[in-house]
Amino acid sequence: MTRFLCSAPVGAALLVAASCSAPESPKAAATPIPPTPSVAPLAVHVALPENASPETTEWARTLEESVAARSGDLELVADPSAAGLVVRIASVEAAPEGAEVPGEGEAVVMRGALVGGGTTREFNLTYRGEARAQTEALARNLRRLGDETKQQAAATPDPSR
Repeated sequence: MTRFLCSAPVGAALLVAASCSAPESPKAAATPIPPTPSVAPLAVHVALPENASPETTEWARTLEESVAARSGDLELVADPSAAGLVVRIASVEAAPEGAEVPGEGEAVVMRGALVGGGTTREFNLTYRGEARAQTEALARNLRRLGDETKQQAAATPDPSR
């Protein structure tokens, strides 16, 4: 007496699975899939004033490390004229008394600017805690911020015309 270990529904499921995984026709298998267009990394330069404080210099160094870590998306360049976006770090200092900033530790404000496409967008970043988390968040958003800066420059009429 022969016993089957599979019940009828399971056996039917195996047949359906086998028919779904049948090889494609030779014509369909030979059709190449077009490659996904790759986007060139955004060239970024981190700039400091000549008289930068040690805190400002350290913040910029940490930002450069965060940019370099995003090698597929961003490229750190030494020459500002070769950069698609320049991040100017003007200062890093204690935030004003009474600044409402969530988190633990001393409140810090980094004053900077994004320069690209002929426009400058100044910003202040106020935070508590380590700078590394802030530089990584900034680096993560630099491509979007760079694209927005270029779009803003394209939408702004040229006064020399």
